[in-house]
Amino acid sequence: MNKSDLPYMPTASFLHKNQFADYQWYIFGGQYFWELRLDSETLAGEVMKTRVFWDKMPTMPDAIVQTRDGSIYVFKKNVYNKYDHRRVLLEKRKSLYEDFLGAKCLNQARSQRKQRRRNN
Repeated sequence: MNKSDLPYMPTASFLHKNQFADYQWYIFGGQYFWELRLDSETLAGEVMKTRVFWDKMPTMPDAIVQTRDGSIYVFKKNVYNKYDHRRVLLEKRKSLYEDFLGAKCLNQARSQRKQRRRNN
């Protein structure tokens, strides 16, 4: 899988990269859930630490990682479509995005944008 296959490619690495090669995972990055097939080529970067937000997830994640740059990714094994290789945008999950970043941060950014528009 080439990194150019997706407009946004999350990065994360694991000790045994190949153990995930036969599964699809949901990856939370920014405002989107991506569904893609992980293999040794797509797993890059370094995991700084794992963080678990069980109460924030609609279903239990198999892994949540935070990379060195602070990005948080949620990995959910999709055993039902194990051999489905679609790489598609599943769903915008704005409410989940707000759960992770905090609605206050988003509201501050929103109000700053409005303020800049007024000043221009």
